Amino acid sequence: GEVLHLRDEDRNAVWTPAPGPLGLSRTHRIHHGWGRSVLETRSDGLEERVSWGLHPTLPAKIVGVRLRNTGSVTRRISATYFADWVLGSHVSKTVGRLQVRFDRALSAVVARNPYLPKFSKATAFLAADRGPDGMATDRDEFLGPNEPLDAVPEGLLRPAPGEREVPRRQGCGALKVNLTLGPGESGEVRFYLGVVGEGAELERALAGLRERAESDPAEE
Repeated sequence: GEVLHLRDEDRNAVWTPAPGPLGLSRTHRIHHGWGRSVLETRSDGLEERVSWGLHPTLPAKIVGVRLRNTGSVTRRISATYFADWVLGSHVSKTVGRLQVRFDRALSAVVARNPYLPKFSKATAFLAADRGPDGMATDRDEFLGPNEPLDAVPEGLLRPAPGEREVPRRQGCGALKVNLTLGPGESGEVRFYLGVVGEGAELERALAGLRERAESDPAEE
């Protein structure tokens, strides 16, 4: 599964823009189009807009997050995207077999399953349009031992989502990006989730995704 969490860094409040798993009691507007969905909601002086779409040529999903501060005080909000890697038919068959790590050079969490022919030469990745302010690769470290996805992750109850660049047991991917919004200001970040080949192909894919983000601001 995948979850996008928002956190008020000053109030230590954690929620999800979507109705689940930690959605607030408020109105959500959802629009669906060809290959793209947009969610809009607002509460507590913050307008939230999340879009999901596919890159036109690269094998990647793009999740865009735009926040606007409609209040009178500066807000420090972080966006954290979590991916629960499977890379196989079922998580029970891949626990302990995935090779997951945070690649500092690429500022991305990458995952491989060398034990399954279908995925042995593929690399899954989670990245953002900039270097993250925090990351996690260990599922237990981020979610907490035996914690379900509908609970507040332990990694969001502290400043850093995780510390291990390689998981001890079951891997995951989580990237955190901080946004500081003055009164009336907007901020945005894009997350990328995809799968490509190895080595140079991964580098080219991430470069292409980030280059597009710089030249193509998030759509209104």
